[in-house]
Amino acid sequence: MSTANQRGKIYQLAKALELSREQVHGYCVQWYGADPTTKDLTTAQASDMIQRFARMIQEDPKIANRAQRKKIYKLGYLLNWKSPAIRKFIRRQTGGRVNDVNHLWFEEASKVILGMEQILREEGKGHLLQ
Repeated sequence: MSTANQRGKIYQLAKALELSREQVHGYCVQWYGADPTTKDLTTAQASDMIQRFARMIQEDPKIANRAQRKKIYKLGYLLNWKSPAIRKFIRRQTGGRVNDVNHLWFEEASKVILGMEQILREEGKGHLLQ
């Protein structure tokens, strides 16, 4: 089981990455499977998660920020898209690299936003962008 210090470090890094508890849990599931929480991680898994989050902070292609993620959801709402349609569009815009708004890089999120805004304009709903 992970230590309290490890869990504290995980959430400190998650805060720097602007990740919610649900998103951290999503990474636990994605990386370690079987639906663990941070408390259920082994010490080795917790150390690995800390290293991965630290690398995410240092990587050149920064992850999408909270404002970008919110904008994607807002644009999806304006387009009357449900989550599967948003994920499909993200997958298409990123060349299949990801299909979840929470795993987008900053540049990818910008591309998704521009694409969704263009679709809104094409559908005659550009006035909603104000």
